[in-house]
Amino acid sequence: MERLKKQEKTSLNDIVVLYRTNAQSRSIEESLLRAGVPYRVIGGVRFYERREIKDMLAYLSVLINPDNTLALERIINMPTRGVGKKMWENLLARASNERMGAGTWLIETSNLPEPLKNFSSILKRLIKKASSLSLSHLLDATLTETGYKKMLTDSGIEGQTRLENIYELKSVMEKYDHLEHQLAIQTFLEEVTLISDIDNYSPEDDAITLMTVHSAKGLEFNYVFVAGMEENLFPHGRSLMDQQELEEERRLCYVAITRARRRVYLIHARERLIYGSPQINPPSRFISDIPVELTETIVHQSHTPRTQVTDSPRIVYSDSLKPGVKVSHQQFGEGVVISRTADIVTVAFVSSGIKTLAAELARLKLSK
Repeated sequence: MERLKKQEKTSLNDIVVLYRTNAQSRSIEESLLRAGVPYRVIGGVRFYERREIKDMLAYLSVLINPDNTLALERIINMPTRGVGKKMWENLLARASNERMGAGTWLIETSNLPEPLKNFSSILKRLIKKASSLSLSHLLDATLTETGYKKMLTDSGIEGQTRLENIYELKSVMEKYDHLEHQLAIQTFLEEVTLISDIDNYSPEDDAITLMTVHSAKGLEFNYVFVAGMEENLFPHGRSLMDQQELEEERRLCYVAITRARRRVYLIHARERLIYGSPQINPPSRFISDIPVELTETIVHQSHTPRTQVTDSPRIVYSDSLKPGVKVSHQQFGEGVVISRTADIVTVAFVSSGIKTLAAELARLKLSK
């Protein structure tokens, strides 16, 4: 983008970054913030402003400071548990009369109305877990204990999208799992607040546009970047078992590509962290649908040094990957090939489950 701006004298307003799912915007937004590149999100809300993200951050805030009244008010009836406005006001009044913070009073008082009693029990269990679980596992516990995950699971596609955003938040949290429990929560919340503080802009500024492919219908830009052109992302994993849905994904990819007046960049990663789990997905099948004479392949070498495999004669080349062959992977461990289609191989790993990999990139090794 910086090169386009300098060499081709383009305005940032002429550039758009498209992605298949809302959750993908988080890493793009943070990278643009770090690089000082202004951006705007169209047809959606910035990642840390999404209500499910704010709810999870509020839960974490209350776990390290139960008397954070704003955070407590946000989550005490989320999901709905029968705590209305009047009950909340009575809680504040009684806590104030006893000169206690609202959360402390809630935790230490036994004679409570049933909705408050239930929430108090949830809070006490999570506070106890906060002293023993890593940050990302604490998020899992919070989703389950509070009923938030069930609420989203029961809400159809919209709920699934919101759950994907929370799992993307988990990817961020894993960077703090090595810290002591309370310190991890505190450091994470401080850094998120810092990101939110820097994250302001004027819509009139020269800025890059971020949006989902769905939101881009009918719009055009000189330069289009489509991020996450990988199997399981675009096409989305939910469509792979249904031919009709897969064709809808193909039409959506056509929409993305035809938003570009001059040039489109289709970007795929060798490896990425998705919803807290590392994945090695092959490039999207839609890339190979484009006539080769219309494309130019650019290989970006990572600046991060990668482990060199010394016993290279044992590296499995794609023609050796047949169903039933035992293989090992540096990250996923031991497994067995269960299917193979062109350059895409599916392996059942003992400890990591079933993974779909690009045969030429996965660096699988034959197991004895």
